[in-house]
Amino acid sequence: MHALARRLLPALHAPLGNRDPVARVAIDYHQIAYFGEPNRDTTRSTPTAGTHTFHTYATACIVDGSNRYTLGLTAVGHKEPMTAVLARLLDQVTAAGVTIRVALLDEAFFSIAVMQLLQSRNLPFVIPAVIRGRKPRPGMTAVGLRALRKRGAGRYPYTHEDRGKAVRVTVVIAHKSYHHRRAGRRRSKKILYATWRVGGGPVAIRDRYRKRFGIESRYRQLGQVRPRTSTTDGVIRLLWVAVGRILRNAWVRFGTDPTHMWTLGAACLLLLLEILETRAMSPNELPTDRGATTQARAPT
Repeated sequence: MHALARRLLPALHAPLGNRDPVARVAIDYHQIAYFGEPNRDTTRSTPTAGTHTFHTYATACIVDGSNRYTLGLTAVGHKEPMTAVLARLLDQVTAAGVTIRVALLDEAFFSIAVMQLLQSRNLPFVIPAVIRGRKPRPGMTAVGLRALRKRGAGRYPYTHEDRGKAVRVTVVIAHKSYHHRRAGRRRSKKILYATWRVGGGPVAIRDRYRKRFGIESRYRQLGQVRPRTSTTDGVIRLLWVAVGRILRNAWVRFGTDPTHMWTLGAACLLLLLEILETRAMSPNELPTDRGATTQARAPT
């Protein structure tokens, strides 16, 4: 499966147009519900859509500006370490020629090993802190992140320790206002972010992390263009997800052209038509110089 991902990487990066060489990158998990028998290509998680078995994929996407390209895509295996998944994504981002200004990671990546990996690569990051473990019993004071959560908004140096491992980070406590559906009124809650080499106050960190939520539209668009399949083969499923990502990258590159303003569906149909026309060409009409490079252009 990893060999397929390496082969698909040039196609994923082919539509990349004008982009900043340094950008904020969001790294996220995406789960596609699976209703068959679990296998080595599936993962287990909290029940959603009537199943607790999923085909899980991790992605890396630019979140600066309007050209939100997908730079990395990899499948997540059963009980695969987060560090292995993250290392593949970071290598794919590097292959795209993009330097990460700040990595905005999903809370699933909150672990000491992941933060140590990012620090070893000198990558600033922001990750929502997840409070795990047993709650304090009556008569015992809270410790660790539970004790830190009782403080006011601000930045606090913190050493996260677990099972003999430790990592030094800065925990930012911010407040989030939301509308409570049942109560019908506004409420506020605290959010903790584990950061490293990222400046700014609580509001700035919270707003910076919120930029990554724009990638949710990518999953909706992926559902529009991803070929459907009932196969249990994880390799084929990864191929179809990659096809959807490649089509979306092509739409971001060419579909947002103000002279055309194509929809995602129209851009996919035009690209499919061009592929079919190329396949229909006779051998004498096909390009003979495979080493020649051509400038990327929009589908015609």
